[in-house]
Amino acid sequence: MASLTFYGGIREIGGNQILLEDADTRIFLDFGMSFSQKNAFYDEFLQPRTNACLRDQLKLGFIPDLDGLYRQDLIKIEGIDKSTKEYKCPEYWSCDIKSYKDYVKEKGKPFIDCVLLTHAHADHFQYISFLDPEIPVYCSPETKVMLKAIQDVSKSSIEQEICTVKERGLTTTGESSFFPNETKISTVATQERDIVAKKPLEEFKVGSLKITPIPVDHSVPGAYAFYIKTKDKKILYTGDLRFHGRLKERSEQFTEFLKNNPVDVLLVEGTRIEKESKDDEFQVEADIKSMIEKSPGLVIIDFGWKDTTRFETIQKVAEETGRMLVVNPKLAYLLHYLSKELPDHFKPIESYDNVRCYVKRRENMTYADGDCKKFKHNAGYILDWDKKLMKTDEDYKTSLITHLRNGVKAYEIRKNPGNYIIMLSFFDMNELFDIEPPEGSKYICAHCEPFNDEMLSDQNKLKQWLDKFNLLETSEQDLDHFHASGHASRNEIKELVEQINPKIIYPIHTLKPDEFLKFHKNVIWDIKLGEKYEI
Repeated sequence: MASLTFYGGIREIGGNQILLEDADTRIFLDFGMSFSQKNAFYDEFLQPRTNACLRDQLKLGFIPDLDGLYRQDLIKIEGIDKSTKEYKCPEYWSCDIKSYKDYVKEKGKPFIDCVLLTHAHADHFQYISFLDPEIPVYCSPETKVMLKAIQDVSKSSIEQEICTVKERGLTTTGESSFFPNETKISTVATQERDIVAKKPLEEFKVGSLKITPIPVDHSVPGAYAFYIKTKDKKILYTGDLRFHGRLKERSEQFTEFLKNNPVDVLLVEGTRIEKESKDDEFQVEADIKSMIEKSPGLVIIDFGWKDTTRFETIQKVAEETGRMLVVNPKLAYLLHYLSKELPDHFKPIESYDNVRCYVKRRENMTYADGDCKKFKHNAGYILDWDKKLMKTDEDYKTSLITHLRNGVKAYEIRKNPGNYIIMLSFFDMNELFDIEPPEGSKYICAHCEPFNDEMLSDQNKLKQWLDKFNLLETSEQDLDHFHASGHASRNEIKELVEQINPKIIYPIHTLKPDEFLKFHKNVIWDIKLGEKYEI
């Protein structure tokens, strides 16, 4: 008999970690970070300890305390006992669980067969970094590209080792160091994680399970729901989805698939289960256009760099209002590699007449090429800088520093602010010193409203910046929010449930699971973390 065990995503938004077992097959449905858990313990100046991150977060309950999942180098590094025996605290450097590799040695087969990853949001994928890289991760082609882009443009840390794992081991310091021949932990090898891109609607097998990935509309590209057939049950895991974005054909495709494929067990997200109103991305486009047409000065707009749908909306508005859209280099980097892998669906920013990349002053603050060496995506699309090629290959050098040569700098915006829409977030507010937005400029928030204390704190700080640079009429003014959520409304979820008519519902990714009882009689809403539910 198949079963479900929920280790995250219950009575919270995100943090999905769901174990599905059927006969000898085990898979995880997503393996994400819980923002609410993380923020309850950590903040900007208190972060998990690098070489103890797995052990610490196991003790905090952020990830399942299960044998056979995790990387050996994060559980116990070979030889660490010998080098630390004088401290008589072996538990400092090891976990009381078996690594993936040790489990395979003992049992002759892995504990876990794969992870089904619905999309590239951290609350669904982040803790994959702790898993052994030999565990296959199945996702869409877009999600695979996005995972690499996210790792490429992020600060280096264990939690960002999604695609490429840096295996840690014991090394010794050199003779010229302050403390020669001292043991230390550092990277000794790298390994690519087994991330497998699956085509939409093509069924594949994992052990006893037959799995079909179904494209759905969400606020990042490449989101999948998964239809899973056990021997006697048919399960639908929605991941995150909506029915009001630009990708109407995906919603129609999803609905059409479900007409011909019955569902016994529905695992459905309920982020907006209390919201009656149905969002509309095209209304967002119309509202932002109207706002920009009334703004003679610079327009500053904030939206997530992974939200390519929102980029498409803003790009169209910029085109229709005769403005240049200046974007974050992270977005440019993502679109560059999405367009290489999926040219029929994505275009690089260079293919748009009205889109360019923003170039910040960094390091020496002189716009020097070398100022981007710490975060090379700010310069262009090549992260592996090669001195010899830079001198001998003009095409290589052009791609290396394409943003620095073709991007837009603050002083250019200052000359003609009414010609631009610039993408800036709270974390870019230092740019206002160089841009100096004139009277008549506007700030537009095109992402979700704050839903936790940290986001509220950031918004309050943001308002201080906007007020200081005269981007608010009064310091008490609410921000102009124009956003279509990446999540379905109550009525949309109700329509989905009525169409599917499942035998049983497990609400996930929601603060109000009991709301589902109002339109379905058989809802397991009081789910206990770590408890097995036979289906």
